[in-house]
Amino acid sequence: MIAYHFPPARGSGVQRTLSFCRNLPDFGWQPQILSVNPRAYPNHGGDQLTDIPTQTDVQRAFSLDAAKDLAVAGRYLRITALPDRWSSWWLWGVPKAMAMVKKYRPQIIWATYPIATSLLIAHTIHKKTGIPWVADFRDPMFYNSQAEDPFTKKIYAKIEKKTVESCQKIITTTAGHHQLYQEKYPLLKKEQLQVIANGYDEEIFAKAENSRLPAKWSKPNERVTILHSGTLYIGEENRTPKPLFAAIAKLKHKRLVDPQKLEIIFRATGCDQIIQTMINQAQIADIVKIESAIPYDKAIEELLDVDGLLLLQGKNYNHQVPAKLYEYIRAKKPFLALADPNGDTVKTMQKVGIDTYVPLHDEVKIVEGLLQLINGIKNNTPTLANANAIKSLSRYARAKDLAMVLSGLQQGGSV
Repeated sequence: MIAYHFPPARGSGVQRTLSFCRNLPDFGWQPQILSVNPRAYPNHGGDQLTDIPTQTDVQRAFSLDAAKDLAVAGRYLRITALPDRWSSWWLWGVPKAMAMVKKYRPQIIWATYPIATSLLIAHTIHKKTGIPWVADFRDPMFYNSQAEDPFTKKIYAKIEKKTVESCQKIITTTAGHHQLYQEKYPLLKKEQLQVIANGYDEEIFAKAENSRLPAKWSKPNERVTILHSGTLYIGEENRTPKPLFAAIAKLKHKRLVDPQKLEIIFRATGCDQIIQTMINQAQIADIVKIESAIPYDKAIEELLDVDGLLLLQGKNYNHQVPAKLYEYIRAKKPFLALADPNGDTVKTMQKVGIDTYVPLHDEVKIVEGLLQLINGIKNNTPTLANANAIKSLSRYARAKDLAMVLSGLQQGGSV
């Protein structure tokens, strides 16, 4: 399994590969991992290293981060960051992967995107050995938001085409993404595409629940705490939280909320300074707070401890579902999604019976949605998914789906 995002890296991208490592052995498959040296990660910590199974061999190939290691005065040559900032991983990753092939004689190679270099490593090993490979697209590659200039887009298109033509299976995480590839590559056989969504890790949630006191719903006279957990992607206008902040300001101005009884936390935004400026401009710093990143298990505990949750999803990303959505559902806490009603995020919510969503840019509806969320918390009338629906979203169930795909390829067919 070739994955840039793996402990000690932090972030939601880590959880998919890690959960497959933990759960695939139950279905007859033993993963071995090729990743990068920890110095290549912008943000890392040791809190999830103990979650890696002891029988999993993790090999880490040397890699430079062009933005950090090859930059002068904050600038670096574009050629050093194609197709991504860790393109040097290929130079050391291929020999390391070939050594692992010789040692373990794997039946399947699996590589996950984003970080396009992982796909290039997998493609190279496949060409050298003939071992079938699976491309796992956590995001749609040809809608990569970072590929803004024509040359970079051309590179991405070339890698995507090479991947589609050489891999035996393409896995996407949403139905919308699946449909995009069907439309873009009509010659693809139906059985070459498979949807395996993200999910939540039940074991981590169970540990979090056992390590804390039972949560209580907030009473009318107590402070309500609402949390947005994780990165905010604000590089594009259609993903800005400004309408949300304007809605909070309006509620405050009309005295529909009391700053003494409402707290909204943004945890680990990845752009704290920019968000703080927006908060200050909206004059809501007495309600909205920014908090720094914490270890993953503590972040899960926090989901269980707060009263409500927020999720933001830009319209241009309708074919992606944030990994945090599944964790929000499993936390069994009411949440408000600011997302396009036609996107896969809202469709996933609807499938489990949750209808608390409003468009990201509709300030009036955000006001209504926030009031509904707060009143539901105070009155103990949250909208939650049922137990069976929640269970179906676990990463353990996703590992079973992947095992079926791998077994089908091992037998020379497709599932």
